[in-house]
Amino acid sequence: FADERVSAFSWALKDERLIFAMDQDGNERHQLYLHSPGGADAVQLTGAPEVKHIIGPWSPDGDAIAYANNRRDPAFFDIYVQEVTNGEPRMVYRDDGSNSAVAWSPDGRYLVLSRSNTYLYNDLLLLDLESEETRRLTPDGELASFGILGEIDCRGVSWDRDSKGLYLTTNQGHEFRALAYIDVAGGELAYLA
Repeated sequence: FADERVSAFSWALKDERLIFAMDQDGNERHQLYLHSPGGADAVQLTGAPEVKHIIGPWSPDGDAIAYANNRRDPAFFDIYVQEVTNGEPRMVYRDDGSNSAVAWSPDGRYLVLSRSNTYLYNDLLLLDLESEETRRLTPDGELASFGILGEIDCRGVSWDRDSKGLYLTTNQGHEFRALAYIDVAGGELAYLA
């Protein structure tokens, strides 16, 4: 439905709207757009053609989206939250690294972030959206992947219904990936299979 390349999308949790990422002429500076079923044209949410955006999850109430961009510095990706209807982007996490927003807790309080250490390894962080404080969920310096790493983002991390833990795949301490659960309060990882 578009003349340009669409590289990613994220469905809203409560209706049929979706956010998609599209660049222009293959420049890889993806902008984010809102598409509503039955609507006319998609609405552009980000209007910074020199900035790269990495699409993230919707808020549980469907009012906002989290994403990463390199607006502050072309070498680093910070995390933003933006109300979908007439919202201004708000930086919620600033870090000199390659970060992406991965999963929004069902209670709306937390975001799980991925910080890529290499193309193969990453850390997961827990961002409290009320205090904007973060803490590490995965061991420091661990040569492991948590979730499914893509070119510049991380997927495959899901909250349980009570916002108490995360289901994910990891190869921590293993040669191959396996399904695991991280208890958010204590940080313990348990393999499920």
